[in-house]
Amino acid sequence: MGVCYRVVMLKLLFALAVSALLVEQTVPAQTMSVQGVSSSSVVRQPASEDAVERNIRAIRSGSGLPRLKRVPPSESELELTCTAAVTGQEVHDPELGNLRTYVTSDLTSQPEQLKLVALGTSQFPDGGPRKPVYSDKSWPRYSIVVFLDKSSTPDHPVYLVGVARRPSALAEWMTPISGDNPVKDGKDWKRQVVSACRKAQ
Repeated sequence: MGVCYRVVMLKLLFALAVSALLVEQTVPAQTMSVQGVSSSSVVRQPASEDAVERNIRAIRSGSGLPRLKRVPPSESELELTCTAAVTGQEVHDPELGNLRTYVTSDLTSQPEQLKLVALGTSQFPDGGPRKPVYSDKSWPRYSIVVFLDKSSTPDHPVYLVGVARRPSALAEWMTPISGDNPVKDGKDWKRQVVSACRKAQ
């Protein structure tokens, strides 16, 4: 009786061990498949950002405009562009309200969002001449952020590009205390940011 009991218990323990091993191997695999899109989507693309910079320079040069100064993206631009890449949703940056995003598989393309930042003018739906939005004097800087979009695949990279026209460093520093929004509301944009994009770099 004792021998039979021990045999049964050994078989039961063996079955439990095998089951636990299978769970350990299956769960990470499932987790990786779910996180695979997110982890690949939040990979910033510095080389692609340089390509967008060359595109902006070409647009301005072709229009006879001098170069603007490229500056590092702000925390909000980084995290919001990352969020757009991961979720596919539109984002809004209430700090300055100047972040524009677009999806492209061709970094040489020139969508309206890019032209708006590059030229400082906007093309309205009714056509006609472009309307001034940003003057070079008041908005002499710009920033670029590029992440792989959630629709990207190894064989067909797709990019989520975030571009923003920026005022002078002093004007930007003064914005939180001189703008329409109180200082306490200056971080409202963080409510849009998904966890995978917090502290994006």
